[in-house]
Amino acid sequence: MRSGNAIVFLLLSMRSAIKARWKSSNPLTLFLYGLHSQFQCLPIAIGQLSYYYHRWRGQRRRLIEYKMPN
Repeated sequence: MRSGNAIVFLLLSMRSAIKARWKSSNPLTLFLYGLHSQFQCLPIAIGQLSYYYHRWRGQRRRLIEYKMPN
């Protein structure tokens, strides 16, 4: 199952690289761009799953404040 996930991940990375051919002509740069495009989706998916998990359990998440009140 893990190898199947890795294959899908690499195929999605290659798809992103092909669609970004207008950005560069270097295949390595395009492949790294494709990998980055897929890796950046992981934290988003984790956050969404966490939201639905806590909503299902009836728990309320706290708001994260990055600025300290004056």
